[in-house]
Amino acid sequence: MGLQKLWSLMILLAFLVTSCGTPPQTNQSAVIEIQITGSEPKEIETETIPQQNCTGTAEVENTVQKSRTIQYVIEVQNGTSVNANGQIGFAGTDIELGATVANHFGQSYGTSESLSRSITVKAGIGTDMQHTIRQVEIWKIGQAKISVGGQETVIPFKFRSDFAIELVNSVDLKDCGTSNTENTTSPTAQPFTPATSQASSSTQFEVFANLSWQDTGIQINSGDRLRIIWDGKSKWRGVNSGDFSDPLGGYIDPNSNYACTSLMPANQAGWNALVAKIGENGTPTNPFKLIPSGNGTLYLAMNDCDKQRYDNEGSVIVTIEVQH
Repeated sequence: MGLQKLWSLMILLAFLVTSCGTPPQTNQSAVIEIQITGSEPKEIETETIPQQNCTGTAEVENTVQKSRTIQYVIEVQNGTSVNANGQIGFAGTDIELGATVANHFGQSYGTSESLSRSITVKAGIGTDMQHTIRQVEIWKIGQAKISVGGQETVIPFKFRSDFAIELVNSVDLKDCGTSNTENTTSPTAQPFTPATSQASSSTQFEVFANLSWQDTGIQINSGDRLRIIWDGKSKWRGVNSGDFSDPLGGYIDPNSNYACTSLMPANQAGWNALVAKIGENGTPTNPFKLIPSGNGTLYLAMNDCDKQRYDNEGSVIVTIEVQH
């Protein structure tokens, strides 16, 4: 019996040594790097909005509101297929590409959300306006660099991220009958002529957190009235600043002691604030606190120092209104 117990003990020890020397087999983890390169609007519907102010004594404003339910999903290219869970296959591994991209924008992949957006249309005194608006889905464009066990691939993708309303154009049909003719013969009507000749524009613009000053393409001249309106939903973050937040700058930045100089002093702009300037050498301001002044192109950015913005995430959408 003693010999038999000895043999049993030796077999058990051999088994334990063999087990310890063979590591368990696990799936290789994937490293996914996300780079956002732009955005693309996909038109849903175009609509014409009539607005008559032929006999009015003041400019008329009306708000047009639309709602739509969108699902946060991706589309991939390069012949790659994605399943309902947002996964793709690479190097024998199911890659959670959809979840990674959605998380980049503070969303959960595959979930749906009902969004409401509004836009303001205006009709000057003595005008019969016709506004054309369009509803669009906003898709982020980017690429994912995926590394698994020494193998790498780059997957271009699009991510449905938002819904928006855009003003395409506004036209005065000049169909107010004889009332305009009668008014133009009256001296008392002359002071209102400049108001009807003023031009105004409304442009939607997306500002990315990981980019420095971004050219809006909008020219501002002395005397123009400028207003910048946040869409009320889109958010961004500097990674060191914690959670996603709005661009209004209503809070003090908890990590304002940067090793490099931000575009505007953090204690003035506020936490994760949008900043604006007019002209390349213009003075930056938080446009929700103080509208910038000057002549030139309007530039927008997230307030950060350029050396540190490479890991920022998200973007905000604003409407830029200019009355010339």
